[in-house]
Formats: sequence, C-alpha cells, structure tokens
Amino acid sequence: MNATTKTIPEPPQVIACLLSGFDAISNHVALILFPVVLDLFLWLGPRMKVSDLFNGFLTELSLTQYLSSNAEDTRLLQIAGEYWGTLAERINLFSTLRSYPVGVFSLLAANPTQQNPLGVPVGWEVNSVIAVLGTWFVFNLVGIAAGSLYFSAVSQAAVHGRVDWKISLQQWPRAAFQAFLLTVIWALILIAIAIPGSCMVSLISMFGLSMGQISVYLVAGLALWIMFPLFLSPHGIFLKQRLAWVAVRDSIRLTRLTMPHTVLLFVLILIVNEGLGFLWRMPGESSWLTLIGVIGHGFIATGLLAATFIYYRDAEHWVNRLLIQARLSSTA
Repeated sequence: MNATTKTIPEPPQVIACLLSGFDAISNHVALILFPVVLDLFLWLGPRMKVSDLFNGFLTELSLTQYLSSNAEDTRLLQIAGEYWGTLAERINLFSTLRSYPVGVFSLLAANPTQQNPLGVPVGWEVNSVIAVLGTWFVFNLVGIAAGSLYFSAVSQAAVHGRVDWKISLQQWPRAAFQAFLLTVIWALILIAIAIPGSCMVSLISMFGLSMGQISVYLVAGLALWIMFPLFLSPHGIFLKQRLAWVAVRDSIRLTRLTMPHTVLLFVLILIVNEGLGFLWRMPGESSWLTLIGVIGHGFIATGLLAATFIYYRDAEHWVNRLLIQARLSSTA
C-alpha cells in the first residue's frame, strides 16, 4: 500500500463554505433580486384572501354546535372561532409562491402583512374550496419555476464563480420538471409520516392533553429525522443535472457519510437565518424600514444557499475520494 492510499482527505470545512457562499453572492449581488422582488410583491402588492370562506365555514359550524350542545360548549367554540377568524384574516394565497423544497426564499411568506406604508393593500376574496386548491396548485408551480431559475443561477455563482444565463435558461425546463418531481417525492414521504403519526397522536391524546402534546413533538422529531437526509437533494438536480430520484438517493448517501458536518452546516444556517430574521422583522409592517430587512434577508438567504452548493460540491468530492481510497486499500 503506498502513502497516498493511507492519507485520509480533509472533510469539507463548514465555516469556509459559509464564507465562500457570501463571497460568491457579494460578487453577484443581483441574485438577491429574486427574494427581494418576491417580498416586495407580498408586502406592497395585492392580497388574495380566504377570510370570507373561512368565516362562513366557522359560522356554519357554530350553528351546528349551538343546536347540539350546551351554552358552555358554544361559548368555547365562539372563542376558538374568533381566534381562527383573526388568523384567517392574515392568510394571503400569494404566499404560496414560496414553494418547497425548491423555491425563492421569502421573509414575509410565513408572516403575511395586513398593511404597508402605502396603506391597506387591495384584497381579492376567494370564495370556494376548489378555487383555493386550484390557486394554491398554480402558485406552487409558478414558485417552483421561479425557484428553479434562482437555484440554477446561485449554483453557478457559487461553484463556477460566474452566472451564464444562457445555460440557465436552456436547463430551466428540465430542472423545473425535476424540481416538481422532487416536490411530489417530499410530499409523499410527509404524507406517509403524517397518516400514522396523526393516528398515534390521537391515541396518545386519549390519555391526557400533556401526553398528546408530547406525542406531537415526537412525530415532528421523527419527521425531521426522516427528512433531514433529503435536504441536499435539490443540489444534485442543479449542480449535476440528475433526475429527482437519483438526487434523493445521492443526498441520503452524502448525508449519511458526512452526518456531523452536514448537521453542523444546517444548525449554523438555522441560527444565522432565524437570528437575523428576528432582526429583519423588528420594524412594523407599515414602516419603510422593513425594506432594509427585505434586502438584508435577501442577501443572507442567498448567501446561505450558495454556501450549501459549495458544501455539496466539497462533500461529494470528499466522499468520492474516500470511496476510491477504500477500494485501493481493499485491493492492496
């Protein structure tokens, strides 16, 4: 066995990947326009609401409950209805333009605003369940298409140091279709987890409210444990032009062989993104200072995405070297 086969290559350096990701976006700062434009639209643009549909459902439920229960139960139902009605007022179907797992990042999609510095935005009511489902599906497709172009451009900037829009546009239809298939795969896995998980929560809840809450956390933890190895699956589609199921398989293998480093990467991403996200959301939704948060979030989120592409490249290279050395060692 020669000396080269005994040398263990260095694993990918997480901090170096993060710094390189921000450097790449600093050199291609125009890429932050993807999340910035989406957030500006969600903040200053019109809203697509479902409050009338939701309130109608709550009213019908309240009448049914009133006819079949005592006054105390009716009062509790009214309180719950007021809470959910207030929550429904903030729902904006345009927020579904932020698709998962491939999509343009957004600061405001998960926190829809009700007003902005220009006043109360125009609102359009969607009054049927079929229209809501159809709108959700179409907006998700648009989000996947936009996110595919965004991911493609960021991956080029991160790994190649330049963005070739001609290549990105040529690869866009295929990449968007594979991203859609990846979304379907993720959804099927989540459904497979949710169905037995909800049954388990219901059964455990029979023993008390606290046990039910604990079971919810257990199911959520199980879902995270199952889904975590899939977090790098979009990267195979946009860096290696792989099929969706092949990208999932490679993500599982890569995560399994680099688990400590991959966990550290995503923990740091979560800390940076959520910590700064709290800062970006501090100004009121009617203050123009929110614009600073939108731009800051766009830069940070895009830089973190670029870092994951650099990490994927380095981690795959490291794993391949390990496998080659393992074969050489076995034949020496």
